[in-house]
Amino acid sequence: MKPVVLIIFEEGPLRQSLASRLKDEGFCVLKADNGSEAEELGYRRDIDVILFDLGPSKLDSFGVLQQFKQILPEAQIILLNSGEDIKLSIK
Repeated sequence: MKPVVLIIFEEGPLRQSLASRLKDEGFCVLKADNGSEAEELGYRRDIDVILFDLGPSKLDSFGVLQQFKQILPEAQIILLNSGEDIKLSIK
């Protein structure tokens, strides 16, 4: 069975680029552009890896992150920051 990766990025072109590359590498890819969509996928699917963009965001990034730690405690979460806010990256 292919590993399942969830990509949570608001920026569509970057989300699509990552999805295409991961599909080419043999992963099953799910995409979400907001926290509620991502959370819904988390309840419906077993997810192995979550790629999560911290910024620039209208999302409550750390609130969504906490939800995923509860919903999918076994999933590996990789945080990325496409924004320019270095303070958010350090937090």
